[in-house]
Formats: sequence, structure tokens, C-alpha cells
Amino acid sequence: MQRPAAVALFCIAAVGSVQAGDPPHASKKYLFVQANASAPAPIIHAGVDQIADQYIVAFRDDLLPEQIPNLAATLGAVHGFQPEKVWHDAVKAMFVRITEAQAQALASDPFVKYVEENARWHLSASQHTYVDPRACDPTTTTCTATVDDRLWHLDRLDQNYASPNDNYSYCTDGTGGLTPVS
Repeated sequence: MQRPAAVALFCIAAVGSVQAGDPPHASKKYLFVQANASAPAPIIHAGVDQIADQYIVAFRDDLLPEQIPNLAATLGAVHGFQPEKVWHDAVKAMFVRITEAQAQALASDPFVKYVEENARWHLSASQHTYVDPRACDPTTTTCTATVDDRLWHLDRLDQNYASPNDNYSYCTDGTGGLTPVS
């Protein structure tokens, strides 16, 4: 008779421990994410072309497109801003006007992939092909050269002869340029 009582006591204790360890009922609106306080999302600075207090906040790729508008509104309510533009199809991001402190707070959110300062764009009639287009300032003529020719295909497009000149010049009407077609 003592054996069934011990088994019954063990079963009651096991059920009680499972119920006590159940996680609280969580919202099913977003995927559960454990925040990683040691690794906030990067803030990409635009340098001298920065537009003050304007940021693009990109969300993680694993979020569903239909989650993005609600997530943007929720982050806005939490951090005290109103998203001005929300993208959720090709790019999962939002455009906001916030302070730098708010941008740093957003970068700590586990749903944020990165925060980027908005910047002015410059058009140029020519582009060097031996440069890293992510690191070269288009307003200057001195850019750090790379070992590989990342934009070699552009250099070939505007040449009348086989020898490249490490520079791509945009032409507005197409005169003087040959496009090889195979």
C-alpha cells in the first residue's frame, strides 16, 4: 500500500512543478525574442551629409510583412514618436524624425536590424571604378583605391576601345558610347 501512495505523491509533485513553471500567457502578435543587451543594432552614421534628427529604422528579416505596421506603431508609442513612412514588402523599415537618444534606444530593441541616419544624395557625371562605393564620398575626387576593381563592368560600358581608364562617365543621350551585345 505504500508504493501506490508514493507514486501518487510523485505524480502530484510533477504536475504541480509543470504548472508552476509554465510561462505566462504572452501576446501572439510578435515572435518571442529574448533581448540581447550586450549587442544593440548598429547605428550607421551619414557623416557631413547627415540630415539632423531623421533616421531610417530597418527591421529584422525574419519578421512577417504584415507585422511591420503594428510593430512600427508600437515602437513609436513606446519611444515617443510617430512613424512618418513604413515599408513592409521589399524592405522592412520605417522613416522617423527622432533625437539621437531615441535612435540609440531603438537600436537596443530586439526587432531592429539597424538604424541609419538619413542623408543628402549627390549626383555626379562620372564615377571611379577602383573604389569601394560604400566608403567613397561622391563629392570628393580623392577616394581610397581598392585592390579589386569592384565596378569593372561600368568601366567597360563607356569605353570605345578595349583599354579601360578606371572611370565610368555617364552620358545623357548615349552618343559616343558603345554597348556590346552578345
